[in-house]
Amino acid sequence: MFESIAIGHAALTDGAIVGTLAECLLFYGRVHVIVDSGTFTTLARVCGPDTLLGFVEDGNLAVTYLENRTAVARRGNEERFGLVTFQAKGLDSQTYIPRMFQELTGKSGKGRRLASRLLARISTTQYHSSELTGVIDELIDPLYTDRVIPELLSAIVPGYIPPANLVFRVHRESEFFIVETNLHLDNVNAEYQRTHPQGKLTSDLLVTYLYGGSADLAFAANKASELACVKIESVIAEARLNAALAKSTYSANARSAFQKIVVPRARSVAEAVNDGYRSLEDVRRLLPKAAQFKTWLASQPDDADLIQEYVQQTTSLEWTSKLPTKSLRFILFNAAQVGLGAAIAGLPGAVAGVAIAAADSFLLDKLTVGWKPHQFIRGPFADFLGSQT
Repeated sequence: MFESIAIGHAALTDGAIVGTLAECLLFYGRVHVIVDSGTFTTLARVCGPDTLLGFVEDGNLAVTYLENRTAVARRGNEERFGLVTFQAKGLDSQTYIPRMFQELTGKSGKGRRLASRLLARISTTQYHSSELTGVIDELIDPLYTDRVIPELLSAIVPGYIPPANLVFRVHRESEFFIVETNLHLDNVNAEYQRTHPQGKLTSDLLVTYLYGGSADLAFAANKASELACVKIESVIAEARLNAALAKSTYSANARSAFQKIVVPRARSVAEAVNDGYRSLEDVRRLLPKAAQFKTWLASQPDDADLIQEYVQQTTSLEWTSKLPTKSLRFILFNAAQVGLGAAIAGLPGAVAGVAIAAADSFLLDKLTVGWKPHQFIRGPFADFLGSQT
């Protein structure tokens, strides 16, 4: 549980990303974000250049920068489309990241230096035209598109109610594709433009949403990670990767429930950061203290009841730490005697006494010393949230 998670494009454009990122960093062993120029801007602004670089250099955050983008291109005036790749001038990582850091720091030299250090530690990737051929194959299943498009519309345009008999199908024509649909896009856009005044929802844009969601899922799968989903990705994931989504949803619910139980009456990490009570730099300072806690989380089975495991770990032998050392040694000594099954006398007894004393010291250390998850939760974690536990 909580081994690793990927955060894709859609999640990075969500307004609550700062809180989501904070919780993922505190709970997951590995956090990986995939960004393009636009979503890197969001990430750099919410973190700040120094904190973002700190997350990466500390090994808490991995970043992959997409050097190009994909788009659905119309062929002339025809209703035929194709998937293409493109790269806007000046938006490659080597050019854009230094420019963004100079803007955010307000200092040309410092921005270049921070960017140079970040560029040395992130990875880059790009889409290849050859990869796009198989994308259409994923979208030509009518059972898939007829089912997912109404749900996708509900996520993109919450106020719009799709017709019950909606048809949306993708048909291949050589290297191109056409869309067959009975969707009245004028009706959709009347609602869509309430929140996107300059936008226009088209059939090819819906295909772009389908492909973009699938691409983020594929990235997460390639990194053997859960995916931090927003509504659009959840719709696509539910249709394509029920098992992966179930794990991600279970983990998100587990994070929420765990925080409410173990630190009652306190904000969640996401709330503390989203509300401005804590910053991502505060999160970065907390992460070294969370290392053992994250290791414990990762050791739990995927279907573990996290709260139950925490309670068992916290209460198990906790009473021993409150006993005077002499009392505890007396208990251990008598337990060892019972284990021998008989009174010991003479030389054998002396040898056994030495062995018992050694065992006594070893067990005492094991029982009264050693890390338990409540040491982090009741200490640094509660302090971070401003709670008295």
